[in-house]
Amino acid sequence: MKSRKGIYGQDECVATITNTGLKRIKRYQLDVWFPEAFLTPNGRFSWEVSEGSTPTHRLLRVMETTHKKVLYPGDSEGMVVQFLLDAEALDQKIKAIAYSGDSPPLVMERSMVELQGRELTGGQ
Repeated sequence: MKSRKGIYGQDECVATITNTGLKRIKRYQLDVWFPEAFLTPNGRFSWEVSEGSTPTHRLLRVMETTHKKVLYPGDSEGMVVQFLLDAEALDQKIKAIAYSGDSPPLVMERSMVELQGRELTGGQ
């Protein structure tokens, strides 16, 4: 996962799954739980899974059936999530789980501060 500025200046989170192996991957899934506090209140994503969302996080999912795409060695697939910064919620975490074939899932968790490459500062 990484953060970048979009073409209109809005912050974006880019989450991808990449085939780093030597064989093609026919089955894969990327689940991302994104903090609700940073998303547009009425915004919806075509890859949102409402059944897996919580009051604080939305579940976003990309899988081989979403794009009807096999991942060949070096190929990537993923999602771009536009978000709004909320200074009071920067400690909230994004969690991503990548599933690939029969391999064990790869789990990554970062706070919004880590995603932005910033430090939390506390007042005294």
